[in-house]
Amino acid sequence: MYPIAKYFVKQRQVINEKIQLERLNRKNILSHLGFLQQQMDNRFMLNSLNVLSSGIEEEWGRNYIKRLCNVYRYLVDGAKGDNIITVRKEVEFIESYNHLLKVRFEDGIKLNINLNDLLLSRKIPPMSLQTLVENAVKHNVVSPDSPLYIEIFNEKNNIIVRNNVQLRFSRTKQPGVGLQNLRERYRILTKTPVVVRSDANHYDVTISTI
Repeated sequence: MYPIAKYFVKQRQVINEKIQLERLNRKNILSHLGFLQQQMDNRFMLNSLNVLSSGIEEEWGRNYIKRLCNVYRYLVDGAKGDNIITVRKEVEFIESYNHLLKVRFEDGIKLNINLNDLLLSRKIPPMSLQTLVENAVKHNVVSPDSPLYIEIFNEKNNIIVRNNVQLRFSRTKQPGVGLQNLRERYRILTKTPVVVRSDANHYDVTISTI
């Protein structure tokens, strides 16, 4: 190849590298801007809920907003990418989440949490218990005449989420997206599978702690 041809080839390579670098910089800037906008929106929402709470006279309304803030804050923190959190934190979240469910379903839902204190310091993927509680509510009848009973208890270092079976529709053979996602997270984090057992009366899901 002639020297002048080599020169133009080299110049083309330099220009292409500059273009790629510019694209990468632009992508990083847009990504950072999106993150800042998301953080701003989250702070705005939490602040707005707190202001709304101060303007509500009824105790139940203030308590509902407080619980809603707790749930929203937990979801925001979970978006930061933490792979595992303490069982204690997840339980605190579930208690707030359950309060919102109670307002919606009243006596149609009964949640009982009975976990060993030593287990609370162990860890699980965030929103593991919420996924299973939501799954129970999604698939079953929830009404004061036919309450949905959900139990969260432990056997050694495993946590079991159990609900009575009163299906609103036939459960498909394929698990829902939430349960599939939980299984995948456990496969990656612990290699320990999520175990599902069911019969005519109960539906159990067992997850391990870390």
